[in-house]
Order: sequence, then C-alpha cells, then structure tokens
Amino acid sequence: MKVPTFQKYGIKKSEVINKEIRETKISHLLTHSIPLTFGVCAGVVIYFIYYYQMGEVNVLNIIGNVFLFGSMGLLCVGIPMAILKLVERIWINFINPSTGKNPTITEYQTNRDDYEYWKVRMTEVYWRCLDGLSFENEVLALFKMEDYDVDEKFNNQLAFYFVMKKNDDKIFLAFKTNIHPIDDKFTHYIDKLSKHYNPLRTIIISNKQSSEDVKQFLNGSGTEFYSFREIAQYVRTLKK
Repeated sequence: MKVPTFQKYGIKKSEVINKEIRETKISHLLTHSIPLTFGVCAGVVIYFIYYYQMGEVNVLNIIGNVFLFGSMGLLCVGIPMAILKLVERIWINFINPSTGKNPTITEYQTNRDDYEYWKVRMTEVYWRCLDGLSFENEVLALFKMEDYDVDEKFNNQLAFYFVMKKNDDKIFLAFKTNIHPIDDKFTHYIDKLSKHYNPLRTIIISNKQSSEDVKQFLNGSGTEFYSFREIAQYVRTLKK
C-alpha cells in the first residue's frame, strides 16, 4: 500500500491547506452563520408585527415577547439550514474553484483518508483497543469488502455465529469475545456445528489468545483461528 504524497499528485501542501480552510469557512457560513442570523431576524420581525397589532404593552411584556419570538425565530432555522446544506453540497461538488482547476487535490485527500483508514487496521494495536461489539462489526466489514453477505446469524452463551455467503461459497465465522475462555469443548462444538452448513472455511475469531492444545486441534480439524495478529495480516492481504 503506497503512501500518498504531495509530489506524486503534483500539488503543494499550501494548496491542500487553503482548500480545506476555504471549504470549512463556506460550510460554517452556510450551515451556521446565515441560518442563525435569518432565524433571529425572522423572530424580531414577527415580534414587531405582533407588537403593532396588539398596541402598547409594558416593558416586561416587551422583554418577554422579544425572547419568545426570538426563540421562534431560532426554530425557523431548520428549513433554511436544510436548504443551505444543499447549497453547500452543490458548492463543494460543482462550484468550488478547486473542483475544476485542481481535481488532483480532491483525489489526494480521498486517497490520504483511505490510506489512514487502512494503515491503523494493519496493526495489532488497533484491534486490541476495540470492545467486543466493535471488534465483531469491524471484522465483519472486512469480509463484506470481499463481497460476502450475512446469510444467517445466531448466538448462544458460547459465541456469536455468522454464515457468510458469496455466490456458492460459504464461510462460517464464530466470534468469541465474551469472558469464557477458548477451550477444547468450544472448539469441538464449533467444528461439529460448522459442518452442518458445509462451509468452504470455518474461522474462530477472538480477541483472546488460545492455548497450544487448542491450536493443535484446530490445525488438525482445518478450522482457522484469527486473533489480533491474524486479523492484521488479513487486512494486509486486502490492501497490498
């Protein structure tokens, strides 16, 4: 996986920074400054119309009504904000000067973000920092990137199970992220359970390590075991 650099895209660092600053300012103007100003002004105008219709009122009523209709004006921000958000998207995608002049800046930013996304996932440290649910979702996302879809899922007290399917190929995934250890009983259960689905591969995926006895059984049964190191290696095969 190659590192995206300014030189490879024929651009300068200042051009990228200026583009990001310009887009941030436009975004803030369209989604914050203009809608809030419009809402407050709308509330004040509504108040004065109401005031002249009702005639003279005392000072407390004036102060109370200013806050009341000012708040109503803020509530009017939603519709203008939605419209201006659309304008922001149009500006960024079609009107933005850099869209036509320097498309390589956008390409560089996209590739840079993609590089940073995969770079951290190629390390064991990243996978060790995830909680059980995030760990499972992230690993599932990797298989989905290879066009596997969840054909069936279920769980019991031992683990979560997914049957992933791509065309006629099936992969049986058993996620072991709870407090119970990976022992012989569990591995024998998975080996027996997976055969019911006749998968091309059976993989036990865990954020825990397994004992040498368990690994020997898995090697003999054909069932694979993925922990932090194996997942990081798997990511490297996806993004060489």
